[in-house]
Amino acid sequence: SGGALRSILQVSSDSLTTLNLAGNDMGPAWAQGLGPSLAACSKIRTINLSHNGLGIEGIVHVMTAVRRSTTLTSLDLSFNGKPASASEDKSVIAAVMSLQHCTNLIELHLFGGLPWKSVTEAGTQRLGRCPAAL
Repeated sequence: SGGALRSILQVSSDSLTTLNLAGNDMGPAWAQGLGPSLAACSKIRTINLSHNGLGIEGIVHVMTAVRRSTTLTSLDLSFNGKPASASEDKSVIAAVMSLQHCTNLIELHLFGGLPWKSVTEAGTQRLGRCPAAL
């Protein structure tokens, strides 16, 4: 359950380096509840939450939770939904731009596994200024 996972993350927050929960159909509410626990993982380098039905809301929650991580090198949120509106597009762009503090982030996978696959052209130009988007 989400509560059990949060407890595990809290206990191991000083030592956890990899979190792979791909394909568990967790949904957006789970991502929101897990945010504070993810933010506390001070040594996390790799997070894979692909194929979890997080939707745009969940994707944004996860990116917001890890936005200040200086150890994160890889974040995979692919196959969790695509922006269906301009406001969702803006939410994703704002969340990605907040990752600029993740100075070691070199891999960011969204949507169909291809970065920025369904973000608008203007959004792609803005994302090009984010280190993780390069």
